[in-house]
Amino acid sequence: MRPQKGAFFFMKILITGGSGFIGSHACTLFSKQGHEVFVLTRRNKHTLHSFPACKAVFDLNDALPEVDAVINLAGASIAAKYLNRRREDELLKSRINIMDHLLKAYRGRAFPKIFIQASASGIYPSGGTFDEDGETDGNFSELIQAVENAALQRFSDISNLMLVRFGVVMGKDGGLMRILSYLPSLYFFPDPQNFIPWLSIDDAAEILLFLCTHPLEGVVNAVSPQKLTLNKLLSYAKKPGIRLPLPYLLLKCLPDKRCELLTVSHTILPAKLKSAGFCFKTFRK
Repeated sequence: MRPQKGAFFFMKILITGGSGFIGSHACTLFSKQGHEVFVLTRRNKHTLHSFPACKAVFDLNDALPEVDAVINLAGASIAAKYLNRRREDELLKSRINIMDHLLKAYRGRAFPKIFIQASASGIYPSGGTFDEDGETDGNFSELIQAVENAALQRFSDISNLMLVRFGVVMGKDGGLMRILSYLPSLYFFPDPQNFIPWLSIDDAAEILLFLCTHPLEGVVNAVSPQKLTLNKLLSYAKKPGIRLPLPYLLLKCLPDKRCELLTVSHTILPAKLKSAGFCFKTFRK
């Protein structure tokens, strides 16, 4: 089955990393839309009860079902641990391992015609405005490029291969908001007025569904067209009490590379999605 633009039909979709922030929201949305959703998880303790929106749950020892699309969100979490060179190697290895597992699982069978590989907007450098054709020498470009190259090398013969570069994903139950829930309300001074590429969790799930039914080619920027500064993004935590002021220089000095996600300042354009007619629900002029 090959999706056609403008057509709607029910699909069978396999999501790896379905227990994660984006994956769990995607599972729920796809199921509500009538699609059959399957999850591949590395955690064999999970059962179907952990994924009520799914048709079936598989671990790495199971044979995988015939599906129309694979959405690969699996891999060790960037937000989970202190980020240094050794951790970057672990992040890359975890993503390549799941790609190789998928190839092995479908060996001798036709691989699904749609493959979506999760990537990140951190591949773009700080400063300037970039669409999908923008230069790729950002703070995280080495890691992200290695992930994308691994996908291109392994799945280049697939009809619809997409590399989806997510911005910082925001939602009440995960992502940056979950990290902020453990901290006091923050505000950095002097206000750097730096723009952070971001995306709501609802739009993230909607984009994945849109790409399954309206496949695009190559790189796709999954970022909101609404520009938000770092301090505005932090204000979304909406905690009671006075916001704790912190010197912006502190972010620059901390050795944890995750801080660099908050010190960039650039505008990333979701050019392909907008041209294809995707509507960002969170966008406000």
